[in-house]
Amino acid sequence: MLLRTLDMNSLALPEKRLAVVVVAISIAILAWLCSNSSSFWGQFAYVVAPQCLALLVLRAMRARGAAIAGTLLAQLGHLGLFDLWASGKGDDAGLAWLAYFLAVPGGIVGGAIGARLLKQKPWTVLGVVAASALLSLAGVALNQMYLCASVMQCSA
Repeated sequence: MLLRTLDMNSLALPEKRLAVVVVAISIAILAWLCSNSSSFWGQFAYVVAPQCLALLVLRAMRARGAAIAGTLLAQLGHLGLFDLWASGKGDDAGLAWLAYFLAVPGGIVGGAIGARLLKQKPWTVLGVVAASALLSLAGVALNQMYLCASVMQCSA
């Protein structure tokens, strides 16, 4: 009886609404991150572009709403952690943001792989969100490792 009342699927929003809620939260957080900039709209467009690209790719694939939500949450987490790291760099962070933008395609590819693998309905909504977020972050990590080993020389 108690386990039945704690069932996550009964509490979950429908998947499309979940994706819309995550997009709205992402836009609000991105606007907050850009609020200190003198050129708000320019910077906002700059940081929202990877989110929009991920959304467009996943919508073109007709991905489940939960897969879109998980991928966008992973992208938002990646941006937040990168912003935290880069804000401690001061003036030296200019080219560091290039590493963020070059790692974003890995997250989109990871999210797309997750969306493709998780298309079947037996997966719970929470499971799809978590798995697509993990696959998106794995794509970011693999892409970042490749960038650091080849082009960016991150250890220097």
